[in-house]
Amino acid sequence: MKTLINKIISDDIDIPSQPQTALEILSLIEDDNISLNKLQELMQSDQQISATILKISNAPIYNTGKSIKTITEAINHLGLHTIAAIVSMISITNLVTGGKADKTVIDHSLTVSKIASSLSNHTKKVSKEEAFIAGTLHDIGKNIMNVYIPDKYKRVKDLVFKEGKSFYEAEDEILGYNHCQVGYILAKKWKFPNQYAYVIKHHHDIIFKPKIDQTVIKPEEALCYLIRIADILSFQLEGISTYDEYLETLLDKVGITKNTFDKVKDSFSSRL
Repeated sequence: MKTLINKIISDDIDIPSQPQTALEILSLIEDDNISLNKLQELMQSDQQISATILKISNAPIYNTGKSIKTITEAINHLGLHTIAAIVSMISITNLVTGGKADKTVIDHSLTVSKIASSLSNHTKKVSKEEAFIAGTLHDIGKNIMNVYIPDKYKRVKDLVFKEGKSFYEAEDEILGYNHCQVGYILAKKWKFPNQYAYVIKHHHDIIFKPKIDQTVIKPEEALCYLIRIADILSFQLEGISTYDEYLETLLDKVGITKNTFDKVKDSFSSRL
């Protein structure tokens, strides 16, 4: 019997073609002369995207006490690159899931992206924009699995919530593969920029790489380390201690102190 991975590779499953709009946005973000008008036009033409942006803009993690009522206000409030990254994630996720995305996965990805963006201010190894985008996309494989193999993925979630295992471990145990592998195959199929495909594939197994004596790390590895750190922090905010034992080694790899990590954690604790 073919796995979901094999079906995606061999086109035996009805995965949508690459999300051109989302890829255009990813390209726009990497352009210093990103077009505000083009981004506004794109968002305002899609009611679902507009509604989601306004909802996110008013969420506690982003809110500064002011009610955000228009797309223009949202862009001014969150910043152009943040908005573009969120729109990209919404576009990709909706395309993959037909609008049936798991809200908990979306919420977690947005939290990780915001934390990663904040942490990037304390290292020269990762840009703020790439940190935010990588955070929004890192768990895309979970939503694919949740939609295309819902019965099997329910067993995964049961194992996670009843026995306290990570999704990564529960997926491997029940399915023999995990959301990192599924997301990576789709990312390559859709020709995502390399650094984001790398993070999607390695944001769990990267925790074992700091043990290797490696004085120089590649940009995509630094980005992946940062997303893993943000993931750990996001879980800590939920009272989960997954992978805590690797934290200080990961922090060292991107040049962030534990004291700085704790300050960022405190700042997010006050927003949730």
